[in-house]
Amino acid sequence: MLYLYSQCTGTSSSSSQEVLGTCYARTECISKGGTVDGNCAAGFGVCCTFLVSECGSTLDNNCTYIQNPTYPSTYSTSGSCAYSVSPLNSEICQLRLDLDNFDLTESTAGACTDSFAVTAGSSRDYFSLCGTNSGYHVYIETGRSTSTQTLTFTIAAAGGGTWRIKVLQIECHSLSK
Repeated sequence: MLYLYSQCTGTSSSSSQEVLGTCYARTECISKGGTVDGNCAAGFGVCCTFLVSECGSTLDNNCTYIQNPTYPSTYSTSGSCAYSVSPLNSEICQLRLDLDNFDLTESTAGACTDSFAVTAGSSRDYFSLCGTNSGYHVYIETGRSTSTQTLTFTIAAAGGGTWRIKVLQIECHSLSK
């Protein structure tokens, strides 16, 4: 099973941007801080979507979107904008990051002016990303760590970036791992 609960497509999806959520009972969705975005489970549940745009936020739900605070406009505030991913349980072995919209400034020489870095519980070192990577995805090993994983965007004084990323937590026994 790839997701801890059934995945659904929100009614706010458009031809240019699909919005996926998790099927919950209406009260459970609201108590988790989600947004009701259509029905699922033959009308017995709601498609619950999660969106975080404030720097310093913690992601406590699977299938949560993070986006820059000024999305869809370019975010040009210099410094770091970090998000913490809190593992749902000790059976999470990977994060899958779907880069729906990812555009961070790079120099003409190909070096990163702005960057995206991941600190994961597996103690593996991951390369920083920059440039235009929309439409791609990245898998991050978490090593069953119950500590938070950190997703950090660093914006240079003259740079800027736009991002919208779907963050999925994948269980160790999942066939999709």
